[in-house]
Amino acid sequence: MTFTALTLGMWGTLFGGVAGVITLLYMLRLRRRKVEVPFSPLWQQVVSDKQATRLFSWVKRVFSLLLQLLLVALLVTAIADPKLDGDWTTVREGAAASRSKPEPAHVLLVVDTSASMAATDVGADGTTARIELARRKAKEVLGTLKKGDLVMLARMDRDLTVLTDWTDSRESVGQLIDRLEAIDASTNPETMMSFARNAVRGLSDARVLLVTDRAFAPVDSALAKSIHLALVPLEVDPKRAHDNLAVLDFVVRSHLGNALSYAMYARVKNLAERPVTARAYVTACDRCRSRDDFVQAAPAVPPFELTLAAGEEKLLEREGLTFTGSRAALRIEAVEGADFRDVLASDDVAFATVPKRKQVKIQLVGKPNLFLQAVLEARSQVDVTRTETFQSAKGFDLTVFDGLAPKLEEPGNFIYVNASGEGRPYAGQGDVEGGALKVPDAVKNHPLMRFVRFVEVEPQRVQRMAAKKGDLVLARTRAGQPAMLARSDAERRFVAVGFDAIASEWVGHFSYSIFFVNTINWFFREESQLERAQSLARRWDVAVRWKGLDQVQVVRPDGGTEDSLVDGSGRLVYTGRMAGMTELRHPSPATDGDKEPQVVAAALQSPEESDLAPRDAPDVAVWQRPPPELAAALPAFDLGGAKPWQWLVLLALGLVCVEWLTFHRRWTV
Repeated sequence: MTFTALTLGMWGTLFGGVAGVITLLYMLRLRRRKVEVPFSPLWQQVVSDKQATRLFSWVKRVFSLLLQLLLVALLVTAIADPKLDGDWTTVREGAAASRSKPEPAHVLLVVDTSASMAATDVGADGTTARIELARRKAKEVLGTLKKGDLVMLARMDRDLTVLTDWTDSRESVGQLIDRLEAIDASTNPETMMSFARNAVRGLSDARVLLVTDRAFAPVDSALAKSIHLALVPLEVDPKRAHDNLAVLDFVVRSHLGNALSYAMYARVKNLAERPVTARAYVTACDRCRSRDDFVQAAPAVPPFELTLAAGEEKLLEREGLTFTGSRAALRIEAVEGADFRDVLASDDVAFATVPKRKQVKIQLVGKPNLFLQAVLEARSQVDVTRTETFQSAKGFDLTVFDGLAPKLEEPGNFIYVNASGEGRPYAGQGDVEGGALKVPDAVKNHPLMRFVRFVEVEPQRVQRMAAKKGDLVLARTRAGQPAMLARSDAERRFVAVGFDAIASEWVGHFSYSIFFVNTINWFFREESQLERAQSLARRWDVAVRWKGLDQVQVVRPDGGTEDSLVDGSGRLVYTGRMAGMTELRHPSPATDGDKEPQVVAAALQSPEESDLAPRDAPDVAVWQRPPPELAAALPAFDLGGAKPWQWLVLLALGLVCVEWLTFHRRWTV
């Protein structure tokens, strides 16, 4: 038995002081009671009774004193907070006594809690979660430590989280081990190695024990030896570990060529060593956060099946989707009845935000041109106002000049189509001979010219357009004359078409509508507004929507909230550990006026973590259970879950009851 709150000397001093006071009280002479007697024979009887009971009275007083001293001993021992560990030989005596004992060992016990630890492929029936087996292994390691050894508990996933300081309390460490759960993040052993190197430096008999499924690349063997790292591996069947489907990427974006809908792109992979038929579900809603929320949401498209060969990675593309919500999820699972059991659920789903298409107000200036008006309205979320005379660009997101170019004094976004007048933003007068048009190689992949190819489009005449430094030439004639220009500067952005689209019959070509849809999208940067999902395998890179904040509120997918800092560049100083939709909220929306949260989608999306097969680490030691030691002279006691001091207090209360009963029965007085 050891005391954790008092040393043996302190215990003796406290007990001796209180016991001495009680003993002095018992040594005080009792005041005799007055007894009146009517005549001497009765007086003689009282004296004779007193002489007969003197010895018995003394015995009763000694018994009462011993009872009080025992009560004091129990209370003082309870204050010392004893620990019953089977060794009753000594109590901590301070620095002088500790120098005569061997230095305690220091064990950094690290439990892998990454996403792969949620795989259900271990145990006798092959359906037990790895984290459950890891908890048992960690408790087994804890039980083999010697009395007085110090242990520090930590959990390892993408980051390392220290759960305790150095302690010899096996009970508290065991309770924390029981609460460990796998999260949706990947494994990053480098963070653990870096921390362990500093944590065990200079400590006596220090070692690091890592309870893990080894589903990560082998660690540096030299560094492992320097920190005395030993793996506590789980018994994982490699054949079962391969049965896993994973969603590696999922994006929803505006369909640039379709006015009605969106497009989705995803990558899925079969990590099994056999083919599998899978079914994909795409759902969407406005307020969903977690996987369970999306399972109950309305499907965006009917479920579709796909066949994946062994180890195959496949790109999924779907166009023409109409999402009823601003948040979407893609979930994949093996077809029911197939001889395939996906052992890891956390990588079967990915999440994405659905970008809101900007409502664009366009002013079309010029004579009626139904061809141009139709292609401007081909893009969804567009409101076109037609006028033959130009007044101002204020109130409009984009102004299109068809056949004219008035002089401008205000900034804005402009499109010039075969424009003439003093307000043309490019130099050059008159026309030159046209011919077949060609898109320069340098701009074929530019957002303005995506899917735009001039096939049999040969304007007879094109405007003379002198390109300045910084101008983007989008098309040239066969003679090298610029036929289409674009410019973007601090005050004004414009795109200019230097020929008649009707006379050249470009209006009947597919590239005519595609070009103008591309142009509107380029002006309003819908591509840059796309919020890609954050991977839980890496640190997040999220720009906070609000300017000038140093803190925002984070609402996790499980509904819990916490505060996060924002750095000087306006980026979030936070990395989630849970798959789903995380909301960022303004700390004071009432004054800011923006109550809509900023939504960040996050999922595992890590092919390395989804590969559940254990990796070999031949240069890293493997923990071996030490042989059992001889049993202690007195075994540890089972107190039914209660602490020793609690039982001592209960026993002291029982003695108080005994003293009360004997006093009122006049057995001890």
